[in-house]
Amino acid sequence: MINATTVKNHLFVLKISIFVSVFLLFVKFIAYFLTDSHSIFTDALESLVNVAAAWMGFYSFRWSNKPRDLDHPYGHGNIEFVSSGIEGGMIASAGVVIIVKSVYAFLYPSEIRSLDLGIALTVFTGIVNFFVGWWIEKKGKDSGSLIMIANGKHLQSDAYT
Repeated sequence: MINATTVKNHLFVLKISIFVSVFLLFVKFIAYFLTDSHSIFTDALESLVNVAAAWMGFYSFRWSNKPRDLDHPYGHGNIEFVSSGIEGGMIASAGVVIIVKSVYAFLYPSEIRSLDLGIALTVFTGIVNFFVGWWIEKKGKDSGSLIMIANGKHLQSDAYT
């Protein structure tokens, strides 16, 4: 368990992650509605997972740093495993929706509109994801927080894709 000041600082960083994830979710859905691009839609769906992962990371970190009690004599650290399992299930669900949408788009293609604006918005979200992920990962490495490191790497991997 880490000290109270570090926990407070990490919770602030994770709150920023939630805010940024929600903001980027809206930007990606705006880009999708402007373009009707299947690629941008799948990226927006994955952003739903980012928002949920940011919330779960926040609460998992908060709970995992609670002191031991009578019901949890070894602490609350196992919440991280539950959080990871839920996030994996959400990623799998998003994958199923993306496959269904891909088949539909293949059978009933639509014309892409406003591609220049859609690409600009998508590039913007990728850059923001990368730098926020880098910042969160750095904060996690400074204190040895696996939740923060994983959250940062997740955002950076989204930027790459």
